[in-house]
Amino acid sequence: MAVYDRATLLSQVFGDPAFLADCSEDQGEAADRLDEYANDLCLTFLELRQLLKHFPKRAQWKSGKIRRMYDEMVQAIVVNQTRQAPALRSDVDSNGAGRPQGVEHAGSPQVAIATGPSELDRLRDLVKTLQKENRDLRKRLTKLKDMLEPAFV
Repeated sequence: MAVYDRATLLSQVFGDPAFLADCSEDQGEAADRLDEYANDLCLTFLELRQLLKHFPKRAQWKSGKIRRMYDEMVQAIVVNQTRQAPALRSDVDSNGAGRPQGVEHAGSPQVAIATGPSELDRLRDLVKTLQKENRDLRKRLTKLKDMLEPAFV
C-alpha cells in the first residue's frame, strides 16, 4: 500500500467516532494505537498525519522521499513560527503584566503574576501554611490508621 493511502486511511480511522469511543474518547490513546501502522516509516501516527496535512495531494507523495518531505514540513513550521513570533511579543500593560500585542484582554487571567516583593512574600507564606496543614493532616491520618488497625487484625 502506498504511504499516501496509508496516511489517508489512518487519518480516517482516527476521525471515526466508533474508533475513538473504543479508545475511551482519548485521542492520545487512539494515536498511540495507530502508531504501530507508521513504525516502519520511523514516524508516529501524528507525524504521518501532520505530513498528510502539509502535503494533501497524492502527487506530492509520488517521489517517495518521506524524509525530505518531513524535513520540508518541519522547516515550514519553523518559518511559520518565526513569522508569528513578532506578533507574540509582549508589551507591558498598566499592571506590569505581559500581554501579546494585538490581543484584547478577554477577562481575568488564569494565572496570577507576582507583581512585587510583597506579593511574593505573601505567596511564600501561603505555601508554608499549606505545607504545615498537609503535615498535620498526615499525622492525623496516621493516628486514625493506628486506631483502626487493631479492629481489623
